[in-house]
Amino acid sequence: IGSRVWTSGRPGWLVLALLGLFTLGLAKSAYQERRYFVSYWREIEAFAQEVNRVTPNDGLVYADDEAIYFAARRLPPHGLENQYALVLHLPPAFASSLHVVPQSQVDEWLREGRFATVWIEANDPKVESLHLPRLYARSRKLHCYTSDCYIFWNRVARPHEPS
Repeated sequence: IGSRVWTSGRPGWLVLALLGLFTLGLAKSAYQERRYFVSYWREIEAFAQEVNRVTPNDGLVYADDEAIYFAARRLPPHGLENQYALVLHLPPAFASSLHVVPQSQVDEWLREGRFATVWIEANDPKVESLHLPRLYARSRKLHCYTSDCYIFWNRVARPHEPS
């Protein structure tokens, strides 16, 4: 594009100028949003502390927000490393090669109570459709970001399982 717009033989200067302009715009935006990022991260750290408080060290955590895993210093369960991957509709073999788990599989894991702790937005329909309040003995509703979130822990043993 630079060589077509700037025919003088030095399109690199145009590219450098555009990069500088974009960098200034990014810096301005980050500066204007700095209070949001600071308060957001404080909330995430508080939620991560709560997750760590109620979850055994070897317990699996399901979190709607990947930042919870990062702040809690926990690895996401296999296949949940990127929440956006859950919306992809890939052929099973291809999804498996990318370590992408379909949303239906994650829902099944939630329904089975596979996770020691579940962090989920209160308005998420999975809370009721997967009967999360009945699967876990303990829960707490927290205000997070612009809505409320639930944290569920202490999975209830099913009749055929040892307690």
